[in-house]
Amino acid sequence: MKFAQPIPEEIRVTLQEMYMNHPTFRCRQRAQAILLSTRGFTLAELWSILDVRRDAISEWLDRWEHEGLLGLYDRPRSGCPRIYTEAEVALLKTLVDEEPRQIKTAQTKLADLTQKVASTSTLKRLLKKSSTTSGSGCVTH
Repeated sequence: MKFAQPIPEEIRVTLQEMYMNHPTFRCRQRAQAILLSTRGFTLAELWSILDVRRDAISEWLDRWEHEGLLGLYDRPRSGCPRIYTEAEVALLKTLVDEEPRQIKTAQTKLADLTQKVASTSTLKRLLKKSSTTSGSGCVTH
């Protein structure tokens, strides 16, 4: 049977805070799994309580054992490479500022200048991320 080793009080308090207040669900869930495991819950019990794969809980316990608190956080993922550089995003902002209601015009000009094609939704996401648009997707000034 796999269990987390007993933990000092200050680590237990940290895990409880993480379980109650961490912004990401996965970290809260992992902290809960460690806390329950230190109380003697088996993998099968944790699996049914947390509604995750048995292998996932086993991985969390292994990462806890080898990495401590850092093992409960998500590891960086590579993701997709960015289409545009920071300079190209700045150019997009400039193009949108010229004609705020014409994202398609800015899209065409940007494609001509950079020889890169991206969807309108990608451009809107870039603008939103760079604080050029509001949450509604409309360009603001």
